[in-house]
Amino acid sequence: MIEAIGEIYVFYIVPGFKFFLLIILTLGVFAFWSLIKNKDFLQLASEAFHGLVHYTYITLLGITMGAWFVIRGIGQVFYVIFATVRDFFVPRS
Repeated sequence: MIEAIGEIYVFYIVPGFKFFLLIILTLGVFAFWSLIKNKDFLQLASEAFHGLVHYTYITLLGITMGAWFVIRGIGQVFYVIFATVRDFFVPRS
């Protein structure tokens, strides 16, 4: 099972991620080229910095919210399991 997951990761996920990053890089170069043809460099640098800060914030927010969702879900599963075990062992009078 672990070997199958490893093979899927190595042969499909990593190359797919690299291909996706290559497409994003290509689109970024095209966007940069169209901006540099139409605007001055100071405005371009300002927009690039603003975009970098904005998307870094969004990415970190998504990562932390995803981690919070996973941890909360695991906590709810443990809560249900422990409550079930507790109810099984508590004598009814």
